[in-house]
Amino acid sequence: MYAPVKPVRIGLFLGLSTLIFGIIWAAFIATQHERIHEILEESGKPSYPDVPPAALLANKTPPPQNEMTAAPAGHEDHDHDHAVSKEPTPQTEESSHGDHEEHDHSAGTMSMGEMEVGGEGGGEHLHDSPLLDLAHTRLTRGHIHAMGLGLLAIAVSFVLAFSTTPTRVKTALSTCIGMGALTYPFSWILMGFRTPEIGAEAAEASVMLLVGPAMLLVLAGVVGAAFYLLRDTAGGE
Repeated sequence: MYAPVKPVRIGLFLGLSTLIFGIIWAAFIATQHERIHEILEESGKPSYPDVPPAALLANKTPPPQNEMTAAPAGHEDHDHDHAVSKEPTPQTEESSHGDHEEHDHSAGTMSMGEMEVGGEGGGEHLHDSPLLDLAHTRLTRGHIHAMGLGLLAIAVSFVLAFSTTPTRVKTALSTCIGMGALTYPFSWILMGFRTPEIGAEAAEASVMLLVGPAMLLVLAGVVGAAFYLLRDTAGGE
């Protein structure tokens, strides 16, 4: 029994390691939820005091408040000299009331937009910030992908072990899919921790150098195993 499995032992080991990591990570998320929440909140504190979460979701950091609201020199004196006390007319009050309602309506629309963007998978928000919801979703997907790819690496390794694939090819393909399976979940975890800090799209872009090679390794292992499995099924040698 050991002889057929020997060429793919590296892939089996990496697949089992990925499964174990997925289980441990799920337990960590469940037992250390508050600690993770504190870390995400700390990393998500903006450089400027009034940066809205929607700005980070769009990866747009507004300029500091003191630059936006700074008045030209002498502006206060000018307003003071020309200030005139007027009683509000009914028309003015009506216009002001209409503007207030329009402002409230726009604010409600913005909050709905933030709710739609924040979950990435839908559902109710568990946190005040949509970025924190998105970060937790990505951290959880690290566990999901670890379990799925770990099982895939083990299954493909066994398929290769009992096929007519050359020994060196068995080792190479099982190692490829095992390495890809172990690496890919870490990209989701890293993305989740970086989301509150640099924004949704920027966090995704920052892990592309990790995601690309990992998926290529998994794809190479699956395609190679499928090729030799089909060849054996067709009766080739």
